Amino acid sequence: TSEELFWDEKGRLMTHSPSTYKIPSVSDCPESLHVEFFDNGNTENNIFQSKAVGEPPLPTAVSVFMAIRDAIAATAVPGVTVPLDAPATPERVLWAIEAVNEGSVLGADIAAEDVLADATEGMVAPVMGVAGPGPGYV
Repeated sequence: TSEELFWDEKGRLMTHSPSTYKIPSVSDCPESLHVEFFDNGNTENNIFQSKAVGEPPLPTAVSVFMAIRDAIAATAVPGVTVPLDAPATPERVLWAIEAVNEGSVLGADIAAEDVLADATEGMVAPVMGVAGPGPGYV
């Protein structure tokens, strides 16, 4: 999730070398990595007894991105939409954390606030923002 491509006005790739692109290194690997192999023969008659090798990383990458969003959301009030775009570079993760904790998106989506306001219409206390799940909460 750390790859981000930038092009200049003429369409030339600007993040193409070690000075402009963060290449994963040994320090990016976990300290402890445990791998186990499934000790069962292939029961299907496939070409070279192959299994899918290209598609499995796709859901894994999405799950990492969603885990980052969930971690950021855990630092905010319930109902806040995390403003995180892919790729989840370190800068974008930091900006998203700052956004949900500094109030630029505090109080959730305007739509969620409208739903809560409609649900609490006629109450004496003013609605100051989304406080969490309740009547009319989406």
